[in-house]
Amino acid sequence: MRGMAGFQSEYSGTYFIARSQVEPPKELLQLIFPKLDFWMQTTTTDIATKGFLSLLAHLRVVFLQDSVLLRADYPQHSLWNLEVFKHPQYTSFAIDVLAHLNDDDKDMDSQIRLAIPILRQQVLNLNSSITNLVTDSFNKQLEQSLKMEGKLDDFLEGKIAFAFTPIKAQKLLNAAAVRDAPCAIDPRLQSSATTASSSTSLSFASPSKRATPSRSYRHRSTSPSAPPSYLLNRNIHTLTDLWKEWHVGLGTSPSIASLNDKYGPVWRKDWKGSEREFYSKRLAIITYIHNKAAGGSVEATVASIQTEMAAAKVTLNSLGTQIRKGLRR
Repeated sequence: MRGMAGFQSEYSGTYFIARSQVEPPKELLQLIFPKLDFWMQTTTTDIATKGFLSLLAHLRVVFLQDSVLLRADYPQHSLWNLEVFKHPQYTSFAIDVLAHLNDDDKDMDSQIRLAIPILRQQVLNLNSSITNLVTDSFNKQLEQSLKMEGKLDDFLEGKIAFAFTPIKAQKLLNAAAVRDAPCAIDPRLQSSATTASSSTSLSFASPSKRATPSRSYRHRSTSPSAPPSYLLNRNIHTLTDLWKEWHVGLGTSPSIASLNDKYGPVWRKDWKGSEREFYSKRLAIITYIHNKAAGGSVEATVASIQTEMAAAKVTLNSLGTQIRKGLRR
């Protein structure tokens, strides 16, 4: 119905009646439901009473606004004999209402009332589009972060292995010459008259064909014999005992370093997640000791770190966690 009347049906707020733009004078309102103002000022907690009084206040405004048109259509009706329609203020009120009806150009207030719902809807649509765009971007970034975190965890737990393969510096030079392209060579790769230094290339293997990490204190070798079943000792609480388990062995058990040298990661392939996590923390501690020693005395380094742990009341497990999180350098 509103659409047929010329209003935009998709925007309910654009609906308006021209005669409703003229507010009746207070003198006329007091003549409709004369006792209403008294009851409106009466304090009451009853919701129904408040609602009914508000309805009457609205209806007397509508009654006066509609009466202007009804008088023109039914001039002989007895209703127009009431006091309110003989009041001097009613004549000027009726003239204002008719003026608004005959004015083809809507006033500024009406135009604003018409435009606001449309603008509101456009703003809501724009806000929804921006929200969806930001949400999609955030979800993509979060997904990439989770993938990166998963890869980092796999690397720290030994699920992703890598190996360093020595390459003669001369081979690098020959490859550069074949490509016939300029190649900047690190001074450390320059060969002397008697010896040739070496560079390293990094290669990754798939999980099904993993290689063990190659370090100065670990070198992968293969062996046809079946790897032994061994779990790291969880009753070790000092760096000295951990170092002994890793490089010497406890009792008749082989050292962890010897198992890695002989079998690579195969000897621990059946470990559960908790055992892999435990190994990763122990490996981080051993690596940390080697880095701190830096060619010096390992025994002195172990003793120094152990003293720091005792003073700060840090366990081996906590130390491994701190190292992995980069809290210790």
